Amino acid sequence: MSTAVAIDDVSHYFDEHGFLYRPLKRVGTMVQNLYDDERLRDPTANFDFFKPILESDPVLRKLLEGYPVTVLEINWPWGKFDEYYCWGRSSPFVFKPSLAIYVLAPGSKATCCDRSHKREVKGLSRHPNGTLPLSNESMEPYEKKDIESEFGGVLCVHPLLGHKIPNGVSKFFTVRKK
Repeated sequence: MSTAVAIDDVSHYFDEHGFLYRPLKRVGTMVQNLYDDERLRDPTANFDFFKPILESDPVLRKLLEGYPVTVLEINWPWGKFDEYYCWGRSSPFVFKPSLAIYVLAPGSKATCCDRSHKREVKGLSRHPNGTLPLSNESMEPYEKKDIESEFGGVLCVHPLLGHKIPNGVSKFFTVRKK
């Protein structure tokens, strides 16, 4: 999957596709070290812990400029979830307009259903983990973009985007616009 997005086009790209992946080895190392040290749940392993490295990538920095309000009490370790899901706008965890961020350990995999955030979302039941599970059939019309995070990285998704993380370790945050 291509990660080549021009800095000036990142907001348009994200609005159009509903996700952005950036491979960042330093992020992968940080997530793996937190996991190995059993510190992924530590409150200090929060968005601010990762923010300097996220902002060191000019494309991510430009995207994050549009979402200046950080930490909506979301600071979760996130493992694998091998079903398609979205977070949804009605979630108590995700406010409109917002951005969901996964910082990924090496070896993590994800699949994003390109442009699926533009569909009508209604009548879904919330899973105990806070997600809105989506059927494979509902995601069939959308092109699948597979992400293999060999060294780690950052996956930003629109709250309505259908996606899954079938393998790996990550930390999950949300940020929102003012």
